Amino acid sequence: MKDLTKGTPARIMISFAVPVALGNMFQLCYSLADTRVVGSALGETALAAVGAASISTLFIGFLSGLTNGFSLLIAREFGAGNKEGVKRFAAGSLLLGAVTALSLTLACLAGLPWILGLLNVPQELLIQSDSYIRVILSGLFVTMLYNACASVLRAVGDTTAPLLFLIFAAVLNVVLDLVFIMYFGWGIEGAAFATVLSQ
Repeated sequence: MKDLTKGTPARIMISFAVPVALGNMFQLCYSLADTRVVGSALGETALAAVGAASISTLFIGFLSGLTNGFSLLIAREFGAGNKEGVKRFAAGSLLLGAVTALSLTLACLAGLPWILGLLNVPQELLIQSDSYIRVILSGLFVTMLYNACASVLRAVGDTTAPLLFLIFAAVLNVVLDLVFIMYFGWGIEGAAFATVLSQ
């Protein structure tokens, strides 16, 4: 925990913002790694199937926004020195995030054929897109859990720990992509499992 009210404002803002910006870049590494490895190892059809399954980004962004919203309340309570308020809003973030993530997962998995049809996914990509996005959607709870914990840490002034976790996860994702696709031969599902497990 870091008190952001003490010290030079410019230095505090830079030391807070730089890890957040770097973290956003490493977050992109997940999809870039999947794209690169899948495109190189499995070909254009598999790469197009990963692209067609990008609707999962919408749900991940929604959960991220939900947990980030709680971070404002947590930061306010932390700034006021109210530890009970910090605990209460952190628990609320995890509870609401868990309920929302599980509800979204069940609804999306049940309606996945309809969603892919709505997106006009070509018939030749349907099977691969379905298998990729099913794994990603099954991991929404894990993604929410990371985002909720990272939001709590940022709310109390720690932007370095979430960055270090992201760097580790991004590197692990690349390694797991290569192992699952090249060594185990799991195909496009291997890329999805690598993403979920690294998160």
